[in-house]
Amino acid sequence: MRKLNNDGMTLVELIVSFALVGILLVVAAELISTSTNAYYEARGQSDCFQLTKTLFAEIRGNIEDAGPSEMYYAETIDGKTQLKKCYDGGNPVYFAVSNDGHAAEFTTGDGEHIALKLIDGDIVEFHYPRYKQTTAGDGVTPLVTKLSDASAVKYDSKYLGLGFKVEDLKFSVLTPDDTDSTGPGCPTIKVELIINCDRYGIFKDLKYIELYRFYEKNLWSTVKNVDDITAFYE
Repeated sequence: MRKLNNDGMTLVELIVSFALVGILLVVAAELISTSTNAYYEARGQSDCFQLTKTLFAEIRGNIEDAGPSEMYYAETIDGKTQLKKCYDGGNPVYFAVSNDGHAAEFTTGDGEHIALKLIDGDIVEFHYPRYKQTTAGDGVTPLVTKLSDASAVKYDSKYLGLGFKVEDLKFSVLTPDDTDSTGPGCPTIKVELIINCDRYGIFKDLKYIELYRFYEKNLWSTVKNVDDITAFYE
């Protein structure tokens, strides 16, 4: 009689096979997880880069438009409104940065008096009211007419509100060295931006924005840091 072939996997061989399959599945899962994390990390860095690029474009557009023009604000005393100019130590200030670096104030080429500030994670572009000052019939009494009201605009981006927020915004004034042999140059505003994302962490970037309209040396001193950006008018 022909003997039947009963060869097959023993229990030990079966256990070893399952163990090997389990190890391979763990390795495959780890590789997939690593690749997925790398993808989302790269995507997060790309989103942060696009966000800072968008915000810097808006900041640069305003700062580069700053001109050597006097800044005013209106003060009403005893029912009379007067315009006061921005001074520091008896000298005019045309571009001011707060000493903590969190606000910059200036006048644009079209006469808009604005300030850029970080408020509760939002970059806010604040527009001061516009005024026109004339004199009364006696030629002495100042008459102040408000041309527009104050307004505030938040820098918008499709990324803000989706887990991204502006952690910090800092301005710094860099004045050209008088001994610079390359030429007169112009004051530069250093802008540092920190974006925080719950999922991807911290992303930092900085830009240097030149104030082209302040290239004349006698204007360099009108770009400066001040103790209190809202209380240095005379």
